[in-house]
Order: sequence, then C-alpha cells, then structure tokens
Amino acid sequence: MKNQLLFLLSTAFLFLAGSCEKAKAPHAGHNHAVITTVRINFTDQADQSTFSFEYSDPDGVGGNNPNIETIFLDSGHVYSVTVEFWDESSNPAESVTSAIQITGFEHIVCYEALGNLMIDFNITDVDGNGLPLGLESEWTVTSANDGNFKLNLRHQPGGIKDGTCAPGESDVEAIFPVGVF
Repeated sequence: MKNQLLFLLSTAFLFLAGSCEKAKAPHAGHNHAVITTVRINFTDQADQSTFSFEYSDPDGVGGNNPNIETIFLDSGHVYSVTVEFWDESSNPAESVTSAIQITGFEHIVCYEALGNLMIDFNITDVDGNGLPLGLESEWTVTSANDGNFKLNLRHQPGGIKDGTCAPGESDVEAIFPVGVF
C-alpha cells in the first residue's frame, strides 16, 4: 500500500510539474503572425506609373528557397513606396499589413541598400507615438549601380521602440536583387 501511495504521489508530481511549463513563443508576449510574402508597390513620381515586386516563401524558413523578384528602377527617379505583408499559407490569403499598422508602436520596417546600390530611403509614415513605421516611404535612386536591398520588419515590444532598427527582433527579412538603369 505504501508503494502504491508513493507511486501515485510521484506520478501526480510529474504530471503537475510538466503542466506548469510555459509555452515558448517566438517573441515573448507577441502573437507572431505568419508572414510568407512581402510585396513592395512602387509609384514613379515622374509619370505616376505603378509596379510591384514580391518576395515569397510559402513554406517558411528552412524549406524551399524563396521566390524573389528582381526590382528594376530608373536612376535619378523618385518613387513613392508602400509595403504589404501577407500570410499566403492560409486559404484565402490574409493580409498582415493592417495588424502591423495597428501595432505600429511595436514595429518598424527597416530599409538598407547593400553593395553598390545607391538609394536614399525616407520613411514617410509614423506610428501613434510619432516614430517611423515604414509601411510607406520615398526612395530616391541616385546612381545606376546595381546591388541588393534588404527589408527587415522589426518587432520592438514593451516600449523599446526608439525610431531606429537596432532594438528588437526580426519578424521577417527579405533581400531583393535590384537593377538600376
């Protein structure tokens, strides 16, 4: 009888100890949305022509290589740019952009020219606290150098957002090849 009681108590202890584990989230306190596609929409301020380019990774990080379209821009032009984030793993596909806009005080879209690429990025939208958000921007292409462009959606929770890209963690990062004419 004593052995049975000891067995029951140890089994109960193991069960309770196992049930007290905290769930592991990608970002503490952040319901991380799935982002499979980044769409960048351009409007050439010279002639108001519009075009878009996509980075798509439908099976997520670690699976198949993403599909990445090369961005083609004209040297000396200025573009109004908007960014959309999508979860295309669900049917129908769901836009994540409005959720990012609503929680803008915890997010910033960061832009970086890599290699010889000569583009000046100016974020034109702000969050509710007046800090840069980056869903809207203006790009000035200053020379005909090709290169790569990195877009990084940073999650900056708990009041750490300071208008720079340093704090926080990446929700999605996409690198596009860019050809400039």
